[in-house]
Amino acid sequence: MTPTEQDKKLRRNICGIATGVLWGKNFNELTPNERSRVNAMAKDLEAYITADRKRVALEARLDELTRVLQRPYISQHVYGQERIAELKAQREEV
Repeated sequence: MTPTEQDKKLRRNICGIATGVLWGKNFNELTPNERSRVNAMAKDLEAYITADRKRVALEARLDELTRVLQRPYISQHVYGQERIAELKAQREEV
C-alpha cells in the first residue's frame, strides 16, 4: 500500500469513527455543518499522525547514524556530528 493509499484509508476511517461517535450516523446522513466539523477533525488528526511519522523517521535516522559512528573502526568525522545536530534540530521542529 502506497502512502497516498494509506492516507486515503486513514481519512475514511477517521471520518467514519468521528461520525459514529459524535452523532451515531453514517457520514452520508450528516448535515453540511456536521460534515465540515468531521472533516476539520480528520485534518487535525492527520496532521498529528503525519508529524508523528516524521518524528519516528528522524529518530530512526538519528539512532542509525549514532550507532554507526560508535563503531570502533570509524573515526568521528565532523560530518557525522554535524548531521546528528541537524537531525536533532529537525526532530525538535516536528
